[in-house]
Amino acid sequence: MKKEMSCLSEMCLDEFVRYISDKKIFCFGCGIQGKRMAGILYNWGIQNNLVAYIDNDEKKIGSEYICDGKAFKIVSIKEAIKCDDGNSIILITAIDYRSIYNQLSVYGYDMQRCISIDEIARNQLEISNYSDVIYESKDKLIPKKIHYAWFGKEKPNLIKKNIEHWKELCPDYEFYEWNDTNYDITKNKYMKEAYESKIWGFVTDYMRLDIIYKYGGIYLDTDIEMIKKPDELLYQKCFASFDATFVMNLGSGFGAVAGMDIIKELRDYYDTVSFVNKDGTYNKTSCNSHSYNVMKKYGVKVNDRLQNVHGMNIYPMIFQGACGHTNTIHVTNKTFWIHYGNLSWMTRELKNEQ
Repeated sequence: MKKEMSCLSEMCLDEFVRYISDKKIFCFGCGIQGKRMAGILYNWGIQNNLVAYIDNDEKKIGSEYICDGKAFKIVSIKEAIKCDDGNSIILITAIDYRSIYNQLSVYGYDMQRCISIDEIARNQLEISNYSDVIYESKDKLIPKKIHYAWFGKEKPNLIKKNIEHWKELCPDYEFYEWNDTNYDITKNKYMKEAYESKIWGFVTDYMRLDIIYKYGGIYLDTDIEMIKKPDELLYQKCFASFDATFVMNLGSGFGAVAGMDIIKELRDYYDTVSFVNKDGTYNKTSCNSHSYNVMKKYGVKVNDRLQNVHGMNIYPMIFQGACGHTNTIHVTNKTFWIHYGNLSWMTRELKNEQ
């Protein structure tokens, strides 16, 4: 495998945060992940290190991104390099980081001072760990229910096989498939707009929280491969996990008893946002970013460590075993399932079916 061009690419999360603590930072890519990075830098206490965003989209250049009341200018590569004083780094937040490495190299940028956040996530996954699953009771608290959702066309055979695998591992669990025939998708504007736009991946963001709040149990996205039976997760009131974005991803599976306050608050947040913007474009902000807007109020730390936030136990990324943007899988005895996320695991099989 070809080694990445940056010498920083072997750092794990803690090393990376220490390294950038006294550096000026240009984030390359003002998309979903790039915008979320401003909030993460704030979480690390170094928000003032962020100088500007770099973007290849000419329509964005010259505009600003505003986070927590602070405006960050979006500039071209040339402008960023002109501003370089030797104590800055370029943090690549765009997913296609390999092509950006090549682009920076062509411009003659010092490759010892650029790094992709996805490479940091890949490295962190290799060392991610936690002591043990938290037991809050001698008795099971979360009911043996597994919920999942499907919208759109007929499920591919691989998805069907995956769900059957869940059932084989958990024969004593109740399984519930939710769709537009047994769930009212009009009860929330964000969800309704995503459904009417046929952007199925966003329909479930509200729905899964509503279902777990009402019925309790475990929710799984259908692209989650279960590694082991989740019985030991049932002795706590609420759980979720971080993923390779370094923030919590409810799409990576979560569970709770019915009526959990934090689940309700995460759900009700979607009453404050729209999926369709005023100009007709789609608000494709990820559920990770939406959830972070809630969890940061309660002091969540972006450090890939097990923590309890307002009653929810959030496990490190090894819990879900995947770094989707680098197509990296790492499984240990602390991994309950693999959340492939970008569905890359299905590409070949689905092509064979078509």
